[in-house]
Amino acid sequence: MPAEWRPYLSDLQLAPPAELAAWLSEHPLRAFLKHQAVGEIRRSSRTRFAPPVGDEPFRFVFRWQSGPMFVNITLPSGITYNALRFIDMPDGPMPYCIQFDTDHRVIDTNPQELSRALVHVTLSQDPEGIERRGRFLSLHNAFERPVPPPEMPGFVSRHLGSLAPDRYGHADASLFVPALSDKALQVWVDALGAADADALDAALDRFLGGLTGHLTMATPHVVQNMRAFCRAVYRDPD
Repeated sequence: MPAEWRPYLSDLQLAPPAELAAWLSEHPLRAFLKHQAVGEIRRSSRTRFAPPVGDEPFRFVFRWQSGPMFVNITLPSGITYNALRFIDMPDGPMPYCIQFDTDHRVIDTNPQELSRALVHVTLSQDPEGIERRGRFLSLHNAFERPVPPPEMPGFVSRHLGSLAPDRYGHADASLFVPALSDKALQVWVDALGAADADALDAALDRFLGGLTGHLTMATPHVVQNMRAFCRAVYRDPD
């Protein structure tokens, strides 16, 4: 394989046609789908995602970028990879299919299935690659449609008032804390519902109850740090 190792593949999505054609022609284990995905199968160090040095042991890695998402996925060894392709699927559940042409068979998969099967299988957990190999060879372009969580009911907090979380439990609120600001503080409630109302208020009770004491204890240290900074930075600390 070529020695070049691009730190990022995303720059190829907007590369001039000549540069893109030259990159694709270097070897068959590279693929590109305009404005959607770019990827390659490369030899990589077994301890880092970088080219192996000299006779260092290596692994095969599928380096793949789709939009802002960049992933390095360790592929099983003992398999010959003949070609890599991205196939446009405008009417499918995913916009494209990832196709690995191997000495075993042609394996069709998609970003969701591939990530679920291989991303969390590490070399330390599977040093012989048995689990990774089995998962890879069993890929069959399956897709699981996400099931949205049920609607979450609204609830009332003693501190934050009435909250109406969305289906993921997120809600915006405000909290007035005179010791911190003369304006209401914006609060983001995350993944909470009616069953968490008492625990939420209890946590705010503890926070607000100890706030004055903590501020009093911290103030001398903050002032001391500020004075040390001013002495170090400014010609006239006063």
